[in-house]
Amino acid sequence: MTISLQEAPAYLVRRGLIAPRDIVDRRLVLTEIVRRNVSLRVETHGGPRLLLKQAIGPQGEFAVRNEAAVYRWLARPENAAVHHLLPRFVDLDAAENLLIIELLPEAEGLDAYQARRRRMPPSFAADAGRGLAALHGLSLDAGVPGLAHLAGEPAWALSIHRPALPLCQDATPASSELFQIVQRYPEIGEGLESLQAGWRADAFLHNDPKWDNWLLVREAAARKRPQLKLADWEAAGAGDARWDVACVLAGFLETWVRSIPLTEGASIQHLAGLAAYPIERLHPAVTAFMVAYAALRGLTDGPLWLAECVRFSAPRLLEIAYAESQRSEVLSGHALILVQLALNILRRPAQAVGLLGLE
Repeated sequence: MTISLQEAPAYLVRRGLIAPRDIVDRRLVLTEIVRRNVSLRVETHGGPRLLLKQAIGPQGEFAVRNEAAVYRWLARPENAAVHHLLPRFVDLDAAENLLIIELLPEAEGLDAYQARRRRMPPSFAADAGRGLAALHGLSLDAGVPGLAHLAGEPAWALSIHRPALPLCQDATPASSELFQIVQRYPEIGEGLESLQAGWRADAFLHNDPKWDNWLLVREAAARKRPQLKLADWEAAGAGDARWDVACVLAGFLETWVRSIPLTEGASIQHLAGLAAYPIERLHPAVTAFMVAYAALRGLTDGPLWLAECVRFSAPRLLEIAYAESQRSEVLSGHALILVQLALNILRRPAQAVGLLGLE
């Protein structure tokens, strides 16, 4: 059961999250956001600003509890290297399966910033690279939080060519078509199984560092450069550091693909040349991200490691296409391009490194 907008004021007062006077004197504003979970934005004028994440279903309950455990673990003194990335953890209401964290003021996702400004500043990409590197540098010796059935396991997208029964049962017609296309190409399955065999749990991962989870936070009346935060830690846990890096690289590729106009009858090669956001315009940001990440991690096998990260971006692109297909009855042209791009990366990873401007 979720807390409705009508029930929220009394709940907030009862939990001590706001005072009764905040409801009127500080002009309490509540906004409901429905995605994987139901979230409530709680805003007051000059008072508390909170985000309440409410679980939907058993998977949602696991995710909310995991996210709370992750915030608590990352807030430890020994993990101070990543404290600047985190929204402040406030509370977990275990009875209601409800996570309460700080609502970041004036926050804008990097995807929204990029769409609005038509560019990705290399300085922001470098901040993301250093942030992920700091996260991956945390010690796993003392044990880390993570969903028990996911801890250290390969990302599910590495098995998308062999979808589990629940995925097939929940598939839309578009998702079913996607599965059929993926299974049509043996190179995809072989490539994914190779990546799966080489998976190693060597770092603590965010597991979903897509651009809309990177938030630019501007302090009111402050002119300094915005601070970069990383939100939505519900899938975080131990895993392969190359996966998180691949998720960011796939984000650059997705930005390019989404800007390609779709015209019936034209070849992908022709349409790619008409992209509103050519891949070459993203090269400075891609390079800044990778250079910042590698420098902080102290990587010594840079070229080989980079090629492996690029290969891991292929299943991430398939995961992105799948997520889109679950919201549609018909597989979109952009989803088809993402699948083709994933296939090309698995076939010719060296060319994919060049495509990203990382040669």
